[in-house]
Amino acid sequence: SETKPETKSGSANSTATVHVDDVFEHKALVKFRQVSVRAEDLLVNYASRNLEQHYIELGQQYSSAKGSNGEVSNVSPFTHQLAQDINALAENIFQATKTSSISYNVAGKLTESVCVQFLTTAMARVPKPVQEYLAEQMLLDFGAVKQESLFHIIEVIPKEGSTANLRTERLKKRVMDLVGQTEAVLKVLMGSAEPTETFVRNYQLLIKDRSTLNFRKVLDVKGIRFQSKAMEKFKMMASQDIQLAPESYLLTQIPTVAPQSNTSDSNLSSPTSFGMNNFKKIGEFLRRDY
Repeated sequence: SETKPETKSGSANSTATVHVDDVFEHKALVKFRQVSVRAEDLLVNYASRNLEQHYIELGQQYSSAKGSNGEVSNVSPFTHQLAQDINALAENIFQATKTSSISYNVAGKLTESVCVQFLTTAMARVPKPVQEYLAEQMLLDFGAVKQESLFHIIEVIPKEGSTANLRTERLKKRVMDLVGQTEAVLKVLMGSAEPTETFVRNYQLLIKDRSTLNFRKVLDVKGIRFQSKAMEKFKMMASQDIQLAPESYLLTQIPTVAPQSNTSDSNLSSPTSFGMNNFKKIGEFLRRDY
């Protein structure tokens, strides 16, 4: 018989722990890979929840900067701490799982979560319209997170086994793709909305999708009033470019309304302590031989 992780009612992790129980209860009913994917997602979810306060603080920083002189010179406050905490969480997860394949999967999913949350801050946590210099500031800040954290994770991930080099190359490719998609959106937000044809062409060259829903998100964030003209031009130019993808994978996930925060919970503390018992429980489960 196996002992299930304890569920502490009223704690920050109570909901997540119920999900951990669910993984344990149903492990015999599904293939191990399906179970491990769910466990990986739990690890990334713990990390993402812990980082949420940093994104809220960044959004507040950007909001307070609106109406300033528009100069961009330094990385915003909180950005370096965000990068440090991403690294701490990643390293804690790597230590907990001690499984190379799981570490690579989690690293890719954590990178995607960081990119989604950063774009969510840019597009949903800042009053609209997002001014061009502010988008430039966001691009500078994301560049710091990219260099200090996302690329750092690739360097420190445990590299074991004969397939380590191949896994590392695949992870690099995934990280570069996600980083590229994030920077593309921020660069579009940096551009002027006029003339319309130039703005549309810039969107299609950088984001490379033909989704009217995604394009409307960008129009909303830019605060463009007469969207029908821009949308008509977008549809016409998209119909002439067969290389455009149906939609941008990353931009499709971004809301334009700020998500509700879970950070009021007092148990969401530092990444060195947050969820580590759960990290260990899931790590032990993943290392079992089924």
